Amino acid sequence: MNATTSQRSVRAASMVNTGIVLMRRGETSDALALFNRASSLHDDLPGLSLNIAAAKLRAGANEDALARLENIEAIPDHLQHVAYFNRGLAHWRLDQVYEAYADFKTAQAIMPGYAPARNALAHFTVAPEYQAASVND
Repeated sequence: MNATTSQRSVRAASMVNTGIVLMRRGETSDALALFNRASSLHDDLPGLSLNIAAAKLRAGANEDALARLENIEAIPDHLQHVAYFNRGLAHWRLDQVYEAYADFKTAQAIMPGYAPARNALAHFTVAPEYQAASVND
């Protein structure tokens, strides 16, 4: 990595960090703008796609967040539980209950005790599967 590439990488990472702070303060459009600028400088920063999806979720752009989280396998392993949770949240908001439940369960399986997944799963009741009754039952 040459000096220019390294400088661009550091600058992009700084933009992502600032974007995270802005996103947590509710300034999602400013955060997204910084994430997009960071992506133009260094598009393979770990977790960048996850942060963009999180900002889109906070902005209510659930379909856009789902699109960003299509390829969770490309997200670093140590962040995948967050990616599955965020994708589950997008599904939930879109009334895709089965997909939401599956993603929340996956997030919990990857990171047992992960509070956001545990809290989301508390909203679900899984009913037993019943078999059809026969005439003699």
